[in-house]
Amino acid sequence: MTADQKTAWDKTYDEAVAKEDKKVAEWKTAAGYDKLTTEQQAVYDADILDWKKTVEEACKANAESISCKESTTLKDKEEARKVAINFYTKTADERKTYTENDKADMEKDLKTLKDDAVLAKAAEDLKGEAKTKKEAA
Repeated sequence: MTADQKTAWDKTYDEAVAKEDKKVAEWKTAAGYDKLTTEQQAVYDADILDWKKTVEEACKANAESISCKESTTLKDKEEARKVAINFYTKTADERKTYTENDKADMEKDLKTLKDDAVLAKAAEDLKGEAKTKKEAA
């Protein structure tokens, strides 16, 4: 990697980290992190760490996957549901039950994003075909 390439990579990386940090700060605020007990904050922090690990694995497996590219959108939806029920103040058993029950909603969110991506790609392909036909005429 040349010095210019490294500089460009560092800049892209730093921007991605800053964007993620901003999002995590938004989620913390929405969850009322400052008002949580130390134990509840530990639960929250562990949840975010688990999410980051899951995203890293998804992106290593397929950087073009919806689970990678739309990971923040998916987490936005998940956090909104958690905040609505005060997830981080629940007991361990309540959180476990909720998490198991929420898997269906998470899968639905993922499917919706995949469907949206397919539709967007189809629309893009149609525009390209129309442009090609117009140029050929």
